[in-house]
Amino acid sequence: SAEAGASGLVCSVPDLMLHKSEFLGHSWLNPPLFVTPGIREAGGSSHDQSSIASPQQARAAGATHIVVGRSITESKNESPSDVYKRISKEFSKGE
Repeated sequence: SAEAGASGLVCSVPDLMLHKSEFLGHSWLNPPLFVTPGIREAGGSSHDQSSIASPQQARAAGATHIVVGRSITESKNESPSDVYKRISKEFSKGE
């Protein structure tokens, strides 16, 4: 897909670890986008996702962006805004 001119990749964290090298080194992809869905906080429910990862795992795999849904929208004990801020901080700092 990099050879076809794609500017990045949307895939699970395990798949990113397998395929990101295909996008590295292409001058039109500076830098390439690596988007990983299925992001959950450690210990979070997988719901219907077959492949989940934490924000820290996504960052370690090379993700540039993460997709987080139910962990934020279905938060019970704190505001969605607080959950978003915590996940964003964890991803940004790789903590």
